[in-house]
Amino acid sequence: MYPENWDTCQLFLSVSTQWRMGSAGGIVGLDYTAVEAAITRLEMKVTKTQFRGLQIMESAAIEAINGKLTHV
Repeated sequence: MYPENWDTCQLFLSVSTQWRMGSAGGIVGLDYTAVEAAITRLEMKVTKTQFRGLQIMESAAIEAINGKLTHV
């Protein structure tokens, strides 16, 4: 991992239990209300770049978890 991605990875791990499930049982995405609550509760300072990185990691995780990984 590149050092500049460390904070984004820590952010992702800190909110990794905040998934929203779909009616068919698949992962839909992160519950951003719960993500915001976790960020606030943990007193994390999240930049726009880190939040965008979280969304990129979320997208990759959704593909992997739902068995639709199309690229590595």
